[in-house]
Amino acid sequence: MDSMQHSMAHSTMHFMKEAFNEAQKALGVSDPNPAVGAIVVDSNQTIIGRGHTQEAGQAHAEVMALNDAASSLLSAGDLSNSVLYVTLEPCSHYGRTPPCTIAIEKSGIRKVVIARRDPSEKVQGISYLESIGIEVSVIPQDLFIEEVFWTLGPFFTSEKYKKPQVYLKWAQTAKGNLGPASGNSGNITSVASREIVHRLRRKFHATLVTPGTVRADSPSLNIRDGALSLKGVIQGDSFLRNMLLALDEPDVTMLDSEQLSATLDNPRGRINDKSKDNTKDNTKDKTKDKTNVNSKDKLIDVSNNTTKGIIKNDTKGNPNKKKDHPVRYFMLPGITKEWNSDALDAFLLKQKNIGGNFRFLTDDKNLYKQLVDEAYTATFIEDFNDPETWLTSLYEDGVTQLMIEAGPAFAELLTAKDIPHSYLCFSTSFSPDWDDQGREFSLSQELTNRNGGLDSDVELPEALKDFHHETISIDAQNYQEYLHVFSKFL
Repeated sequence: MDSMQHSMAHSTMHFMKEAFNEAQKALGVSDPNPAVGAIVVDSNQTIIGRGHTQEAGQAHAEVMALNDAASSLLSAGDLSNSVLYVTLEPCSHYGRTPPCTIAIEKSGIRKVVIARRDPSEKVQGISYLESIGIEVSVIPQDLFIEEVFWTLGPFFTSEKYKKPQVYLKWAQTAKGNLGPASGNSGNITSVASREIVHRLRRKFHATLVTPGTVRADSPSLNIRDGALSLKGVIQGDSFLRNMLLALDEPDVTMLDSEQLSATLDNPRGRINDKSKDNTKDNTKDKTKDKTNVNSKDKLIDVSNNTTKGIIKNDTKGNPNKKKDHPVRYFMLPGITKEWNSDALDAFLLKQKNIGGNFRFLTDDKNLYKQLVDEAYTATFIEDFNDPETWLTSLYEDGVTQLMIEAGPAFAELLTAKDIPHSYLCFSTSFSPDWDDQGREFSLSQELTNRNGGLDSDVELPEALKDFHHETISIDAQNYQEYLHVFSKFL
């Protein structure tokens, strides 16, 4: 490879990485459409347009980036010498929006670089663009594997298997336990780790909690992120870490060492604003320097001219029809002496007061009827122990990615059936009073036994040998904390 070819290859990698950085902004927003990102680069190798896929029925990434570029003073409305980088093959068919290939054709762009082909047979974007004389290149498929997993993985998985991409999340103590022998565990990890969890809930289309967790913890599942900045708090070099950091607001609170350490005894203590992060990004990117001068005629119009064992009701509407992300799913436990009808009513009222888009799954037909009569959105699942059934049901609701927050028993079930595409394990050196009598599951205990307490270097159990492992270290001051991510890349 000569120096010019090397320079071109380097720039392609750089700009496609920027396109994937745009794609992560669509996570939790674009479902059931894929989270796609796009950028437009001019002949001076300057980014003049950025975009990511909007809510279903709204503009796709290519249209957003092309409109952004067309409105730039730098482009002067002429994109013929610019290159469009997009993470997924542009659509060529009419759906809720016109084909992106038409938008590309009208823009005057003459070259398009694509990260991945669309697996759908109805998408023939590459063929169409080449037929009208636009140069198209697809980067090697062994590049950007991590970025593809997090952004396009949910779309690829749901298209192929008709089920969402699943992430199993848990937190474990120094001894590998997820909770006490009975009752509520309280907070195992620091406020920084809990901030990460809330950001993950925001990025994923839906979060589901299993019956034991509902019974023991009465979780809210609402999003309470933004309490602190994660800059300087989480360390690592991965797309997932950068995805979490991207949710930092410019005026978010930065915690000092004393505040970070006071997280387990006083987890909801008041946070005082101590400092601001005014770090500037000097990357060559002119997308923020816009002047909308005589550019309206260049903007592109996105309006369109054109299971067994499951019972559902849709009182609150389908995620495909009404955007209210993220969706909160609760698998309700059966009525017992410990979790009686009063506890159920209190839990239902709690979710109603929180509001948003929440749904219940139950394996009790009488309870299902009660939920329907009380105008809750509910699904009857004949057997909770058959994950394939209820995952298919969630897919039919429009869910393409699902984070499951499970207790030990359900985590064991999902692991045994090889359901998760990714395991998100928050480990801490903190050992609560109940740790000697706690509850674990095989994977959490095996990880702990193999490694003597999870740190950055983890020996993988046999069940995870085919998974990619990354570690994000979390600054919890008084305790060592890590987010271990085990992912089955596509």
